Amino acid sequence: NNLCDVIVPVPGRKIVKREQGWEHIDLTAKILSKKYNLPVSKILRRKGKRAQKTLDIEKRALNLRNTIKIVKNVKTIPSTIILLDDVFTTGTTINECALILKQAGVKAVSSLTLAID
Repeated sequence: NNLCDVIVPVPGRKIVKREQGWEHIDLTAKILSKKYNLPVSKILRRKGKRAQKTLDIEKRALNLRNTIKIVKNVKTIPSTIILLDDVFTTGTTINECALILKQAGVKAVSSLTLAID
């Protein structure tokens, strides 16, 4: 029995995927999905704004405000998820994503980050 229903990667900025052709967090989610037999659900999207790593702590929350949303075509909101992110600096991104997921009806959000800055 799994402790969560799905892995939800924190959405990256579209420009990064466009420039590189791939997202490292998506690749990590795919590896974890196979290892732990958990589906990946990309139910979050991010619009524009600057990279968080370029901002100080006060500007990070403002930068993310109203940029993380649930994708429009989601039919079922999972009950429990693991939110996957690459770097934890101030927690702003994880907190914003968790808030949006909870508002959408997710009962429990756990997080897994690959590094701490």
